[in-house]
Amino acid sequence: MNPYDSALKVRIAAAESKAGQRDEAVASLEQAVALSPQNAALQHAYARALIEDGRYADAYAHYQKMLEIFPRDVDALVNYGLLAARLGHPDEAVDSWQKAVDLNPNQTNAQLYLAEAFDRKAEPASAARHWEIFLRLASTQSDSAPISANQLISASIQLADDQSAINQSDAALARYQSAIALAEHASDAKLESLALAHLADLQDKRNSTAAAAESYQRALSLDAKAADPRSEGFDWFNYGQFLRRHQASNDLVYACLLRAENLLQTSDLAELQTVQTARRQVASQLGKKAPAAQKDLPALLARATNLPAGSL
Repeated sequence: MNPYDSALKVRIAAAESKAGQRDEAVASLEQAVALSPQNAALQHAYARALIEDGRYADAYAHYQKMLEIFPRDVDALVNYGLLAARLGHPDEAVDSWQKAVDLNPNQTNAQLYLAEAFDRKAEPASAARHWEIFLRLASTQSDSAPISANQLISASIQLADDQSAINQSDAALARYQSAIALAEHASDAKLESLALAHLADLQDKRNSTAAAAESYQRALSLDAKAADPRSEGFDWFNYGQFLRRHQASNDLVYACLLRAENLLQTSDLAELQTVQTARRQVASQLGKKAPAAQKDLPALLARATNLPAGSL
């Protein structure tokens, strides 16, 4: 056996991995890479082994060295970006993913990661550009790398949010409707409700009050199927605030906010306090009628969700 044979080291690593000797397998791959640094497949195998062993900092350092040899390796750029983001280097991650899409604009994952990164950086115009590319690529993808319906719906909602933020409201409306249709087709009540709630917010901003009321009510009807108290709580809160802005009766507003408060009891304290503050403000306006509203809560909620949209 030639001790300088990198292929032999790879076979030894495979045997060690199969025997559950993970550390030994990683060490053998490291030796193989040292013997054949120009072998890109070997470099990737070593990186994967480091990641599978939870050695993210070592994998990150390895990809740095690998990219000095293979600066145009798109997969290495994408993976290096993921590790950089995980280790707290977001700008480095974005730079790596940008290099990846410059080399291959059809790199679906890199487009997705860039869209998410620009959303985290509160740069909706840049995020929207990458969401659009991601969704276009997803619609023409091969069956070998399927993208889930959940991903497509979530991406559509996020793109619509970004379009709304940069005042492309017509495009946003169309995209929300597309997300709603996708979610309905996938029987995903949670995402359908989310898309409807975001659509309602945009409709309200466009002074389409009746349409917004209908969208909120549809979202709330779906929440009962989704079994997600936190999302349902936010929807009741937003609907209550919507009714409040449009001078609906205080008992209906109070009922919505009280329902939100009840659903968000185990939520983040700051979120719960926001709801409680709004509910107390409306309670002070109701005065002595507040206890009666608490007692009649189910009936008031039913009235709120069946409120004729044109009455606002």
